[in-house]
Amino acid sequence: MVRREKVSSAKRIALVNILLLWTDQQRRDTLAVHGNSQALMPKLDALAEESTVFLRAYCAAPICTPSRGSFMTGCYPHVHGARLNNVPLHEHMKCLPEWIRAAGQQDFRSAYIGKWHLGDELYAQHGFDTWIGTEDGYQAHFSESRDPSRISPFQEHLNGKGYRADPKDPWIRDWSMKLPERDSKPAFIVDQAISFIEAGGGSPWLLSMNCLEPHHPLMGPCADAFRPDEVPDWPTRMYRDPDTLTSVKLRQEDQYRNGFEDFHLRDAQSWRQCCAHYWGQCRQVDNQYGRFLDWLREQNLYDDTLIVFCSDHGEMMGCHSLFGKSVPYEEASGIPLMIKQPGQREQRIVEDPVSNSDVLATLGDLLGIPMQTQGRSLRAHLEGTPTVAEDVLVVWDHPSAGKSSLPDWAAAYGDSELLERARQTSWRMLVTPEGWKYLVADTGERWAVNLREDPHERENVIHRLEPALHRELHERLAKKMKELEDPMLKPLKLDQPFSSSI
Repeated sequence: MVRREKVSSAKRIALVNILLLWTDQQRRDTLAVHGNSQALMPKLDALAEESTVFLRAYCAAPICTPSRGSFMTGCYPHVHGARLNNVPLHEHMKCLPEWIRAAGQQDFRSAYIGKWHLGDELYAQHGFDTWIGTEDGYQAHFSESRDPSRISPFQEHLNGKGYRADPKDPWIRDWSMKLPERDSKPAFIVDQAISFIEAGGGSPWLLSMNCLEPHHPLMGPCADAFRPDEVPDWPTRMYRDPDTLTSVKLRQEDQYRNGFEDFHLRDAQSWRQCCAHYWGQCRQVDNQYGRFLDWLREQNLYDDTLIVFCSDHGEMMGCHSLFGKSVPYEEASGIPLMIKQPGQREQRIVEDPVSNSDVLATLGDLLGIPMQTQGRSLRAHLEGTPTVAEDVLVVWDHPSAGKSSLPDWAAAYGDSELLERARQTSWRMLVTPEGWKYLVADTGERWAVNLREDPHERENVIHRLEPALHRELHERLAKKMKELEDPMLKPLKLDQPFSSSI
């Protein structure tokens, strides 16, 4: 269901500067407000102290493209169309600058700088006037009318400085990550953002800045900023729940046998080294985004700017013996999310679950612009007004592990048919204000944890749920999917009479 978000009759914020700060694959606990004691990102920690922080924010889907589409459109992947990586948004979907102009507001400039990952990576679209892409390697996914030989402005910038990309690295990711920080992608994004604002002559602006980091490859100028022994011994590092989803077990075994990049991932020390490099990527992001926030203060623009900071999904980094995203655990499906209103100086903490699909409706409400979204406005949370907490839906449609590199694993697991289905698993997960996470997969598997009793999600308690509670969670999941007109409702058989069998 796409709905038109109701706009409060309260006083609107006039058209102000709007800054959308993104990272890619950032865990919540890289920030102090989420419990990090290592001061990984002091500049963003300072931003959090002046923002409304959503402690239980979730991505609509724990992978790049679908989640980014949900943030940009306020709709779930089955509506905005980008259900898999490298799939474009439906053309009719509107993003924030298009909604602003549709409401008759023309006196503003907009720019998108950095990673897009929603189709035609290097070409301006969806209402953004200025478009400065940084990601090469997506040319194979361009529309037919686009030039597949085009390179990113970031690569052009490096060429102009005398650098020459490694021809064996078409993404130029590994190669460019090794450059000095001043020539890095985050630094380039900040430089371009400053140039965009300076060229505007004081007119209001909408700016979306999107760096790849701390997404792998895990290398770079800050890779050695932290020592492995500074990484805490997380409770679920290298832990495996025997009753978790088969698709998760497949990923665990694959990564244990094959490792990732230069990390073999078979012992705690290797995981700590991996995480230390990841933390270095976080520090690099903070250095550059912090430089931009400081510049806004110097230009007396900081207090006139509405700021949203988020990531598209999280990162497991060894928890539950997993690297990456694509799983229902908090480390992957949870995201950092904070919103700072113009002039805000005090931190406000929100513990209700929310979705990144709620951000667009929230911005529309603050600006007084009604928008057709599936999200709900979080304005009441921003203003400290009592409101009813709601369930949140997290979805997964993409194959969980793709082609396995373990030809003998099906025999070892003992059920080749189930294994093959697990590779293509789709699931839907309900997150409740009471702390429950309840998941149903199209393999017939179910998974449930209570974060209040088991905050590290160590045990799938689906077999021990009281029948009445199991029914309630199942029916709430079905209700949420029905509200969102999710086409997975029937394949998951949630619209049929409830059965507690798995």
